[in-house]
Amino acid sequence: MFRAINKDVLKKKEVKGASSVMTALDFEGFVEFLLQLAVHLYSFDSAMTPAEYLQTLFEQFAKASQSSNMAKLFQNALSQEEGNNVSAVIDNALVNELNRRIDKDPNYKLPEGYVKVTEKTMESKFVIPEYFPIKESKRVAVEVLDGLLHKLFGVHILEPMSELKEHVRVRPVLKAVVKDRIMSEVALA
Repeated sequence: MFRAINKDVLKKKEVKGASSVMTALDFEGFVEFLLQLAVHLYSFDSAMTPAEYLQTLFEQFAKASQSSNMAKLFQNALSQEEGNNVSAVIDNALVNELNRRIDKDPNYKLPEGYVKVTEKTMESKFVIPEYFPIKESKRVAVEVLDGLLHKLFGVHILEPMSELKEHVRVRPVLKAVVKDRIMSEVALA
């Protein structure tokens, strides 16, 4: 696969006596390799965008890393803090309520120990691109037909158009949560 990516995708030329040129990947080749790997592994779901293929591959990497006793590449920051089981300390109901309030009012003042973070999520829509020269009536008809085919048979006739969306979310400041827990345990002892 490395040779094919270097030769066909990146259009590198083979150099006589330097076999490593075709079997080693630079960063651009590595990105192409990951995309090709994701497409080959998950091509059974043809309705996915390239971004969704990569996201699924990385989710699989994360699951494998978390279930392994070897190096934890994709550890969640909450469970990585000095081996503490911090998820039991965090009040998920409070975080969910704060997220709901932030959605309504982005200027909402957060209590101490919580911060606003911007998360990017990939959203895909099955629509005809705006730049495609087609009458509005035909555009609506094709998009409605695509929606019906998906609802009835689970297939799309349109290619998904992906877009990155930014969302403001509330996260606890981990060190503050751990410090509060330790201080309360010391006070009880």
